[in-house]
Amino acid sequence: MAKRKGLLLAALTVTALAAGCSPAAKPHPAPTADAPVTRSTAPTGDASPSIDPGGGLPYGQGPIPGVVTAAVVNAWSERWHATPTPYEQLGAHMTRLTVDFPVAHGQLYMVVGRPSAESTAANMIYCEVSDKSLGLNGYITMTRKIAEQIVAGCAGPALRGDEPKRVTDFLAGHAQPDTTPSCAPTSNGICPRMSDHRIDLERFQLVVRTMPEYVGMWLVGRKP
Repeated sequence: MAKRKGLLLAALTVTALAAGCSPAAKPHPAPTADAPVTRSTAPTGDASPSIDPGGGLPYGQGPIPGVVTAAVVNAWSERWHATPTPYEQLGAHMTRLTVDFPVAHGQLYMVVGRPSAESTAANMIYCEVSDKSLGLNGYITMTRKIAEQIVAGCAGPALRGDEPKRVTDFLAGHAQPDTTPSCAPTSNGICPRMSDHRIDLERFQLVVRTMPEYVGMWLVGRKP
């Protein structure tokens, strides 16, 4: 369980990502020394990458233009008929929601973050689909239908113009684990692998990360 808290708790230091949500929603494990990171897509444009060089976690360096946190939260509440929960830790202000996600046989976990209590603009949106029944070597099969529902149900309120299609295309095309490099099994015989893909769109950087049991997607703001 401590291992599963690592990813989101570490992200709080450099992002607006929260650990925990409803009792059923648990953060997913941080990469270990046995899990090589593959960043196989080069960013476009000259914007600074929003990947923390230390922890390797995406973070919002600035607001996502035109995205108001309250609007995202209200859209989630109306779509899922559930009440998102505000959360604060280490100066980061987040609102989170976890819902059942039958299309992927698991759950959809959503977080929208802002840099301060005074800020109304979102600097990060995180969407995670998980299926713990797959085990530590099992990966979610990301179909087009699943990708479309993740984008519509989580990131959708923040997207404009052709962004829904572009985000869906990228998620559907990069949510499978990379076949290389191979990794050496750990002492318990598990061979974890994490795939990390990112691309710069006009208003934000999009990051898709795949690990056993889950796929995570970040929309992160860049430096103003």
